[in-house]
Amino acid sequence: MKLQYKARGVIKRCRKALNRGSNLSRTEGGSSLVEFALVLPLLLLMVLGSSDFGRLAYMYIEVYSAARAGAAYGSQNHITAADNAGMQTAAYNDAADLATGVPTSFTATASHFCVCSNGNSQAGSPQVACATTSCSGSQLIEYVEVDTSANYQPWIPWTGGPSSATVAAKVQLQAGQ
Repeated sequence: MKLQYKARGVIKRCRKALNRGSNLSRTEGGSSLVEFALVLPLLLLMVLGSSDFGRLAYMYIEVYSAARAGAAYGSQNHITAADNAGMQTAAYNDAADLATGVPTSFTATASHFCVCSNGNSQAGSPQVACATTSCSGSQLIEYVEVDTSANYQPWIPWTGGPSSATVAAKVQLQAGQ
């Protein structure tokens, strides 16, 4: 019985406090609307800026992944290392996500080269012809290289910032034996 009376008293006190608060909110309701109107553009700018930065980071990941896929194809063996067109195709296939949405002008170039394992070279260049056997006393090591790039254009033209940027990646791998 006592607990029931105490609960009624607590409820009455809560109602009084709520009534006092509701009078306060009626008189100051307009100021919170003005504060929200002042903060909203800043919040929108932060959201749009972070989404634009996220797009840039995603594009870099895609460009690097495409270079890695092309180099991985070429590094399988000596036959695929000489297949520059196949390495480019592997890079383009991996970057298919960049072709959807905003046009990006994605490019991929592939090449392969050889060096002697002991560092000896011909004519001062560290690279030697891959068909040569003139690595006196050392092995011929074959490498593949894939360069990829894409043009990034932000959704929002930032004042003082570039209107576009090039995102590029280069991957070199040793070809398998």
